[in-house]
Amino acid sequence: MQSGSCGNNLRWTLDDDGTLTIGGEGDMNNYWYDSPWYKSARVKKVIVESGVTSIGKMAFEDCHEIVSVALPNSLRHIGNFAFNFCTSLRDVNIPDGVTKIGQSAFKCCGGLTSIIIPESVTELDDWTFDTCTGLTRVTIPDTVKTFGRGVFSCCTSLTSVTIPAGVVEFGDYVFDRCTNLKTIYCAANFRFTGLLSYGNSAKIIPCSLTWQFDDGTLTVGGVRELNFVDEEPPWLDRCERIQKLVVGDGVEKISAHAFDNCPRLEVVTLPDSVKTIGDMAFPFSFCGDFNVNGGKNVFWCVEDGVLVVKKNPAAVGDDFSIGTVRCWRDVEKNIRGVIPNS
Repeated sequence: MQSGSCGNNLRWTLDDDGTLTIGGEGDMNNYWYDSPWYKSARVKKVIVESGVTSIGKMAFEDCHEIVSVALPNSLRHIGNFAFNFCTSLRDVNIPDGVTKIGQSAFKCCGGLTSIIIPESVTELDDWTFDTCTGLTRVTIPDTVKTFGRGVFSCCTSLTSVTIPAGVVEFGDYVFDRCTNLKTIYCAANFRFTGLLSYGNSAKIIPCSLTWQFDDGTLTVGGVRELNFVDEEPPWLDRCERIQKLVVGDGVEKISAHAFDNCPRLEVVTLPDSVKTIGDMAFPFSFCGDFNVNGGKNVFWCVEDGVLVVKKNPAAVGDDFSIGTVRCWRDVEKNIRGVIPNS
C-alpha cells in the first residue's frame, strides 16, 4: 500500500490490486510530468471520492494501464491533459456539475468508445478528445456553445455527430482526419466558422429535422419522411432509453427499420399525416416469419387511418405469413380498421 498527498486537503492511496483512491475536500494539485503515480503501470483503476472538486493538470498523464475512472458529483473541473495518453481507459463518466473540461483532457484515450458530455458544460476546449480512435458515439448537449480547435480530431471510429443548434463559435479542424465520419447533423441555419477538416468526406446535413428527447420520450418531426436507412439518426446514443415516440404532424412516411433499434419502445403516437410505415419500422411491428424470410415477404402501412397488411410484390418465396407480431397495440390511435390484403 502506497499513500501520500495530492492537494491541500486531499490524500491518495494505491492498493496492491492497482486501485488508486483519492479522497478529501477541494482541488487536486496541478502537475508537470511529476504526479506521484506518473507513468505508473501499477495504476489500473481510479476512484475519486465525493468532496474532490477538480482533477489537476496532467494528473494522470501517461498512465497507460488505467482502465476505468470513477468521478464524483462534487467534481467541477477536469484540468488540461488530465488523462492524456491513458491509452487503456475504457470507462469514464463525466458527472453533471463539471463546467470545464480542459485542453487535451482525454487526448489519445483510444480505448474510449462513448462519451456523454453533461449539460453543465458550455465549452469544449482545444483537442479535448483528439485521437480517441475507439470513440464511436458522443453526446453533446444543447448547452455547449463553443467548440475549440481539433476537439474530435483523429477520432477515426466516429461515424456521425450532432452539433447543437446554439453553437456560436466553431474552431478549426474539429473533425480533422475523422476518416469514417459520414454525417454531421446541424441546424438549418448553422454556419461553420472554422476550417472543418482534412481527410474525411462527411456529409453535412443542415436539415430541418427537429427532435427532442425528454424523460424517455422522443418527439420528432419537421420533415416529410423519417428515413434512417443510409444515415444514423441524431438520437442514436439515446435509442436504448426511448420508451415513447411522438411523431409530429406533417410526417408522411416512416422508413423501414427507422426505430427498430429502440428496444424499450412501448408507445408510438402518429399524426393523421402518416400514410406509410416501412417494414420493421418499430421493434414490436415485425411482419413475416423471422426464421424463414426476415419479414420481407410481408409489409404493412397506414392508409387513411387504416392498417393495411400486404404481400411484398418483390418478395422471393411463397411464405406470406404474419408471424411474431406483438400487436400493433399502442402503436397509433388513428388506425380505424385492418384490411388483410391477400
